[in-house]
Amino acid sequence: MAEKDLAKLFDNEDMIKASAKAAFDEYDKEKKGFIETNRLEEILTKMAKEVNVAPPAKEDIAKLIEEQDKDKTGKVDLNGFIPFFKLVSKSMAAALK
Repeated sequence: MAEKDLAKLFDNEDMIKASAKAAFDEYDKEKKGFIETNRLEEILTKMAKEVNVAPPAKEDIAKLIEEQDKDKTGKVDLNGFIPFFKLVSKSMAAALK
């Protein structure tokens, strides 16, 4: 598959959701249904490193935590994790274009 075609996959919402679920499941090892927000920077940095792109800025991560953890539980479920995953997938798509 050409890099241009691969980049288009990251514009596909269903593909992003499926990939985000796979990543979420990998980091939710105890199958609690959430990831603690204090682990998100570490997780996103690891994900970015695995695909050889720059990690998201700490400020962007902090802003998303504030948006996704409105009730201040310190946790995000799969739906709350998807925007974090999109930060990394956007970098991947940009690197491929």
